[in-house]
Amino acid sequence: LIHSFIHEVQVVTTKKMQKDADDSLVTLYLKRLGLSATTVLKPNLSTLRLLTERHLEYIPFENIALHLQTKTRRKGSKANHKQNKKNDENGSKKDAIGIDIGIDPDLSPIMLSKEELIKKLLIRSQGGCCLELNGLYSMLLREIGYPSVVLVPCFVFAGKERGHRNKKAKFRVTASHFVLLVTVDAKLLNEDIISGNECTFSHPTHDRSNSFIVDVGLGEPSLWPLEYVLDKEQLSPEGMRSRMVWDRPWVDRQGTKRQCIVLEWFVEEKWEPRLQWDINDAPLILHEKYDTTLIKPKTEALTLDSFHYVIPMLLDPKSNFAKKLVVCKLTKEAKITLAGRVLKVTSPRFGESSQQVIRDLDSEDDVYTVLETEFGIKVNGKLRLPSLEYSKKSKLWTHL
Repeated sequence: LIHSFIHEVQVVTTKKMQKDADDSLVTLYLKRLGLSATTVLKPNLSTLRLLTERHLEYIPFENIALHLQTKTRRKGSKANHKQNKKNDENGSKKDAIGIDIGIDPDLSPIMLSKEELIKKLLIRSQGGCCLELNGLYSMLLREIGYPSVVLVPCFVFAGKERGHRNKKAKFRVTASHFVLLVTVDAKLLNEDIISGNECTFSHPTHDRSNSFIVDVGLGEPSLWPLEYVLDKEQLSPEGMRSRMVWDRPWVDRQGTKRQCIVLEWFVEEKWEPRLQWDINDAPLILHEKYDTTLIKPKTEALTLDSFHYVIPMLLDPKSNFAKKLVVCKLTKEAKITLAGRVLKVTSPRFGESSQQVIRDLDSEDDVYTVLETEFGIKVNGKLRLPSLEYSKKSKLWTHL
């Protein structure tokens, strides 16, 4: 009997270990990104490009959870029990571990714990805001083995389309976004192609780096990682032209003197700013022509929890994120955006031949259909009508 009991324990333990392996972050991510479970993820630039491109295509930037008709209910409440019973009666679709597939209106709109991010983005196949998307992606990149993945707080350049109140577009005064600064081992970089040219990297220099700026949460970032160097135009496969430049020093609201790097893109025949970050948050190898007197790199790395202060800003009813529904995904060929009731497809995304097809959705049912067919998101609940109808003349989210 003892031997039998020990054997049963060993079997149960083995099955649990196998289940843990099956449900690992990497395995779940591969499935979510439409990649084979046997895909080899070497921590090089090729892998970083592949995963970033897939992430932007398969896991959309969206704020659906903020726009559901629901009140926060305690776990186990009568209302919650009735809803669960109704879901069961309607044959609610569940995954292997009993989690409803689709958006659960009883969940908190924005969650930053690893467990909740995995449930939301990978198991329930939802998208998320920049904190959620870049946050979980940073965990994946560390899991794969990239030597360094730094969370870099950013100031967003915003105009009316991003809810900025002033007529003139300018950088926001609070760092409400972050990008990832990912380092690739210099030896592995020899295997890769940078900016379309085969290069060998004996060591990084002022115009050649083994660090890359990665962003899967801005709404419309570059489809590929950007080499972290200054004054170098970079072309990604969708046609976006990007560069990073040295900004003049400025003083923030707290009186801190900042020296920033500005990320720009070439749009409407001119270079326009997109993001800026303090160079002390993102170490950079600089050429002697740049003034480095303000550079005092931080020794303590930021964690995802460091950005909890952004959540109340996003949930504020007056914020652009809370005012209007938006969902966006990117591919090499097209940008697909749902803003309120308006579906817009831009293809190709850049160049003289770029065209936009805009369709006003007639009903709420059309919105739900588009969410499922275009973005793979099934909504368990009802969207608030104001989120769909919000100021049709408003420019909010028209940049996507």
